[in-house]
Amino acid sequence: MYFTVAFFIALNPARLGELFITPKNKRNRMIRNSRWTPEVPRPTLNDEHLFVAFLKEWVEKEYKDEVNSDKKYFGDEEFDIEDFGIYQSILKEWSGDNEDTAENLIKWQGWDYRQAKEFEEKNLEYDFDKENNRLSKQWVTDNVYTLPFSVGSRVKWGLKEGIIMEDKNNNYLPFGKVCVLTDKQAAENKKWQAQGISSRHGGYIVNWESLELIEEKQ
Repeated sequence: MYFTVAFFIALNPARLGELFITPKNKRNRMIRNSRWTPEVPRPTLNDEHLFVAFLKEWVEKEYKDEVNSDKKYFGDEEFDIEDFGIYQSILKEWSGDNEDTAENLIKWQGWDYRQAKEFEEKNLEYDFDKENNRLSKQWVTDNVYTLPFSVGSRVKWGLKEGIIMEDKNNNYLPFGKVCVLTDKQAAENKKWQAQGISSRHGGYIVNWESLELIEEKQ
């Protein structure tokens, strides 16, 4: 062990500090002006290149019969998904919403109602969100990121502020997200509890990098 460390220092004297970087120290290095800024930005399908790659795979899977028909006609070597009409139409009209996109496919791409309804039922919106979650989870894992602020800390994002809630079941933390309960939601929860009402506000789900620290929970 000592030989390995000494050898590392000899070859990389400028990187000596890396030997002593704990996850907490790494996290603290990325907090500036009460905000956590990850060294590696979160990948999302809002990135055109990522979305194009995702949509190509999605169309080949969801429109398998149509794709195979074109491959049979043109030949596998000649077929290019980028020239496939269904792919081109969805790429042009995708808005992030199944119903809205289906309407635009009819309006601007000449699709009939049956085609648009079939697209809507394939639920690209669900697969889009699922892929974004997969990208986020991989991003957190690959970079060993952890929640930048303590549970119970007061934070704000946009025009809202609240308290970071505990995520006992790891519903959000693995994806770089956290549940934040606003004061209004907390007050209504207490009121409902006192009245014997079982309904509860669950809070808002927020990306870590969208949070600004107001007061750290010690």
